[in-house]
Formats: sequence, C-alpha cells, structure tokens
Amino acid sequence: MIKDSLPTDLEKCEDEPIQRPGVVQPHGVMLVLSGEEFLIKNVSENAGDIFAMTPEEMIGSSVIDVLAEENRESLVEAIDWKLPSHTVPLRVTVKAKDGPKDYDGSVHLSGDDLILELENGREIEKRSNAVDRSVKHHFDLTARTLRLISRSQSNEEAAEVVCQELKAFTGYDRVMLYQFSEEGHGHVVAEAREQNLEPFLGLRYPASDIPKNARELYVRNFIRSIPDVNAQPVSLLPEHPNLDMSDCSLRAVSPFHIRYLQNMGVAASMSISLIEDGKLWGLIACHHYDGPHHLSATMRVSCVHFGLVVSAQLKIAARSFAATNLARRKARMSDLIRAFSTGEKVGETISMKQKEFLDLFCVDGLVFWNGEDWHREGATPSDEICEAIRGKVFQGRVQSLVAFESLSSVLSGIDLTDCPVCGMMGIWCSEDWLLLFFRKEFVYEVRWGGDPRGTKDATGVLTPRNSFREWKETVSGKCRPWSEQDHEIADELQTILAGYVLRQRAHLERLNHELESRSKEIEQFAYTVSHDLKSPLVTITGWIDATKEDLESGDLDEVRFALSRIEGAASRMGNLIEDLLDFSRIGRVTGKREHVDLSDLMERLKQDYTFQLSDCGAELVIDEPLGQIYGYPIEIQRAIENLVSNAIRHGCTRPDAKIVVNSLKVVGGRKVTVTDSGDGIAPEHHERIFELFNRLDPRTEGTGVGLASVAKVAQLHRGDCGVESVPGEGATFWIRFGNWSDK
Repeated sequence: MIKDSLPTDLEKCEDEPIQRPGVVQPHGVMLVLSGEEFLIKNVSENAGDIFAMTPEEMIGSSVIDVLAEENRESLVEAIDWKLPSHTVPLRVTVKAKDGPKDYDGSVHLSGDDLILELENGREIEKRSNAVDRSVKHHFDLTARTLRLISRSQSNEEAAEVVCQELKAFTGYDRVMLYQFSEEGHGHVVAEAREQNLEPFLGLRYPASDIPKNARELYVRNFIRSIPDVNAQPVSLLPEHPNLDMSDCSLRAVSPFHIRYLQNMGVAASMSISLIEDGKLWGLIACHHYDGPHHLSATMRVSCVHFGLVVSAQLKIAARSFAATNLARRKARMSDLIRAFSTGEKVGETISMKQKEFLDLFCVDGLVFWNGEDWHREGATPSDEICEAIRGKVFQGRVQSLVAFESLSSVLSGIDLTDCPVCGMMGIWCSEDWLLLFFRKEFVYEVRWGGDPRGTKDATGVLTPRNSFREWKETVSGKCRPWSEQDHEIADELQTILAGYVLRQRAHLERLNHELESRSKEIEQFAYTVSHDLKSPLVTITGWIDATKEDLESGDLDEVRFALSRIEGAASRMGNLIEDLLDFSRIGRVTGKREHVDLSDLMERLKQDYTFQLSDCGAELVIDEPLGQIYGYPIEIQRAIENLVSNAIRHGCTRPDAKIVVNSLKVVGGRKVTVTDSGDGIAPEHHERIFELFNRLDPRTEGTGVGLASVAKVAQLHRGDCGVESVPGEGATFWIRFGNWSDK
C-alpha cells in the first residue's frame, strides 16, 4: 500500500498540533473571555481594525466595554445551548470606531474559557453576488437537490447533482465530492467546475493528504473555511499556545496544508464533512482560484445543514441502488433454486446452469468437487491447484465461505505460473461438496492527483506535492474485488446447497431404510415362497407317482382322485403366484393420482361380493358419507377390497354377521375402517398380521399376501394401517391415506 512506503517526514503531519496553532485567520477577530463578567483574557492582534479600543486596551476589560449591552444575554444563552459554534451564528453589535456596527458572531466554551469570534461586517451582505445567498435560498437548494437525487439512476449521478447545486449556490470555481476508501485514500467521484479548469474527476489522492488529526477535526467540525489561502495569520495577545481551538472557525491553517493548496494554485477553499454513524466517509471540497472567496456565517450554516442532509440522502440512494441490483441478482438466484429442487445431481445442475452461475457471480470459471472428481466450466486452475485449495484453504472449514483476490496469498509454495486465474471465492457445503468460483487477474490503472509519494526539498525533507498532474500507477496481481453483494449472494447459495445436501442425505437414509426393509422382505419372501410352493409341489410329485401306478393297474377311480389332488395343489400354487405378482406391482404405478369417490367404490364392491355375502349370511353396511381420497385409484381399490375380502373370510363366523365400512378425516389425511363381528384377534398378533405370508391359522385359506398388500398401499400413499380388536368382540381394520403436499 502507498501509505506504507511514505517517508517518515510526511507522517510527522499527523503529530502536528493543528488544534492549538495559537494564531487565527485574519478575516475575523477572536476574543478569549473568562469569568462571569466576561473579562477579555486574550484578543487577536487585528482587533483594532474593528473596535474603537486597541488590543492592549481591551485586555482585562469586560466584553461589555466593546460590545453593546444587549449582547450579554445572547452570550449567556449561547453558552446554555451548548451548540457547536458553526451551527447557529449570532448577531453581535460592536462599538466600532465609526459607531455601532453588526458582525456575525459565534461563541463556544474551550475548557474554562469562552471564545467569541467575529467576522463579516454587515455591509458585505449588501453585495448581490453568489456568495450572499439568503437562508431562503438554502431551503430551495436543499429541496431541489433532494428531488434531483431521488431521480438519479446511479451513485455517480447523485453525487454530481450535489456538486452542481452547491457550486451554483456558493460561487466556488470547483466543487468535488471526495469519497474515502477503506485504506483512507480519497477518490473524486463527482465534480462541477469552470470550463477552463483541468478536470479532477476520477483522480485519487493518498490518505496522507488528510492526516489522522485533520480527519478527527472534520468529524468534530462539519465545515472548514479558508477564504484566503495567502493571508498571513495573526497572533493572540498575549500569546496562548495551549488554547484548544478545535471548534474555532477562525483557527489558522496548518502551514503544510497552506503549502499544499498553494501548490495546487488554490486561492480559497472550503470543505464540508460527509458523516454517517460518526464516521467520516467523504468530503465536499470547494476550491476557488481567482482571489479570496468569503462566505458569510449564514451561508456556511446553510452549507453545514446541506452537507448533513445530502450525506444521509446519498447513503440512502446508494443503499437503494445496491438493493435494486441485489434484488435482480436474487431473482436470477431463484432460477438456480428451482434447478436444484428438480435436479438429481448437483454437478449436472451446475453444468446445466453454467452461464447463469458465471453471470450471477461475474466470474470467469467455476469448479465443483463431488467428493471424487473435479467438474469445471470456463477458466479454471488445474486439479493439483484445486486440491491444494481444498487442503490448505478449506481444511477444517466445513460449511464455510471464503474469498481471496490473490491465490498466491494463500497458496505459498505452489507454482501458479501457468494458472489462468488469480482470485477465488469458495463455498464448502459438506465433506464432499465444494464449489469454487474464479476470476482472472484484473490489471488496472489508478489515476492519482500527482505522485502520491510526495516531493522532497533540497535538504531531502518530504514536502507537499508541487505537481498535481495526473500520475498513473499500474495495479496487478489481484482479481477484481469481491463485493459485499458477491458475499451475500454466495452465502445464500451456500444455504441452498447446504439444504440440498441435507435433503439428499435424508433421501439416502430413506432409501437405505427402504432397502433394508426390502432386503428383509425378500429374505422372508424367498423363505416363504420356497416353503409354500414346496408343499404343493411335493403333493403334485407324490400323486403323479401314484397315478403312474394306478394307470398300470388300470384303477381309473384312483387316477381320477389323484388328478383332483394334483389340480388342487396346482390351484394353490397359481393363487400364490398371482397374489405375489399383484404385490410386486404395488408402487410401480404409471397412472396419475386422482380423486377417488369412496361411496362409488364401495357400491361397486358391494355388488361384486353379493354371492360371497349371501353364502356366509353377512350384511355389508356402508356408513355414508365416505368422502374422497386423492391417490392412485387401482391401489386404493386393491387395499379396500383386501380389507373387505378379509372380513368376509374371517369375520363372519357368527349368525347375523355384519361388516361396516366407514371413513373419516383425521390429522394428516383420511382414515378408512372395515369392522367385522367375528372372533377377534389377540393383541400379540396385531402387528405381524400385516407382514408378508403371515397367516394366523395355516389351515385357513389365503396366501398371506392380502394384508401385506394393504400395508404397502398405505406406505405408497404416505400413510399407515393397523387393526384394533379384542378377542370375541370382532375386529376393526383401518388404513390411513396421507395428504399429498404436491397435489
């Protein structure tokens, strides 16, 4: 940085006691008063120019000896208000040589002393030039400027409005808006000037031009006026070198700063502080070249108020422009969010949205690491450099966001000679997800207002620059800086990716759980199928052997009996295979989800089961209304049909049996119940009855697949199922169909 290379001599400026110069600018008179009687303790040596008494005669006298009596009350009120001297000017009547005369006055306390400053005899206000604008003009100026700022389309346009309006109001030859960087260097972001003047717009000035002690005074005093750069300061009588003049508008100027202005050819200047939250973020610098330029106290107060208002308005406008730009970028981010919500793989989504990513972050390339491979788009470094970044930059930084303008600053010892990029912003989402954005080197020129290293005199001591011609510095080795918006957008993207990681993990956990369940199911399936199919096969094999013998003996009756037994065993095998095929199809549906009217469904089933109900002497009761279910119609019918069929086979063991079908809304969906009046089921069998191939009584008909199918349909519809029963009191089987969030 430039400040680090400046010679020590220049840094002495920061130690200069500019708040205690002991001298004042000669365009006004200063009086130092003490005690309740306001005795004159010190007075500037030019006091004789306006007072009837000499400076020596004034010392020790009461201020009322040189001012009109009515001014005493004004001084007391000003002290009680405790307002800064540059905020509200006083009208002070002086006992002058040629009679009473009005002056602009200001008063403030400095320790135990009361400082009274006088300037600008009233006859000056009679002039009709630009420096004598009225307070009304101030309000017109402020209102017009705020209106124009609100119409501006950029920060630069808003700043130019401020400069143009203030130049017209004050009459200075040049008005600049000067903004400070984080390093303290100044940048002219807007300018209004006379046509014959060299433009300063875009130039930068080193932080050393305004030392720390001067910046502190700019925060304390909102305005600093030097109406005549070449005027010789006047001393206080008697000398008072320890007087703190921080709040004095007449405080003399540092000789270093006077030399600086003279080298620029400036004859008069004024600076207005731009402050936010107690921090100096810029200055409005006014320069005049054609002789002295004096603004009345009233006008300076107007400029102070103007600076306070436009400082706030410029910051509001800047935030508004930034918010608008951020909103546009976030709108583009929404497209990426939708892409991630539908994409199966992050790498594929990033590749598909390559241009959107590059444009969103204004980068030249991106790299995505999925835990195994590097996937890249655009200008990117080699895999070796990416591995070095992952190892050195992100080691131990899970779910972090980092940005560097220069890779060499973090990859010491790594050869970056052929690396096509310079800076990087990285998003580390998980142990195996890393997204890197890269920018190429950004070589640019900084236009300084003169050589920022300063100028040495014949003795080798650094002095203020005597040339302010444009001096260019080439800056390289870094990428274009990562802005606050870049960080905010990247942080939001990291949140999106982190959420996607969590969803993917949850999805994998569900898949693993389903896979584990399927594995157990397959194991049980294989065991049960081998058992249930083996039995009829053994039967078929045995009766085939018996049939051979009966055929040889010619016993046709025995052959017919054997064939009937073979046919029964084959039928049981066919039923089992058919049920297993139906079971395997559940979940592999290709149709669309629809609203299923349960009343219509049950009316159709009631007709289908007419003969079965008649054979067992049971009544099927439908408890209307049943409502609707949103889901897969075939699977919904399969589940309810299995429950009704199960009730007919096992729940109609008593005379006057009744089967009741009901439906009601419950939390999270709709519950369908099928209640029978059979023998009931013992509690220890309530859970395992829905397992595949589980039959409570092996002697009964059935394959043990029906209720397992009900459980599988419930799972498919984001629900569950169960049974409620007490032995001897019948059973109620139920299935809950869940709500679909994406219907």
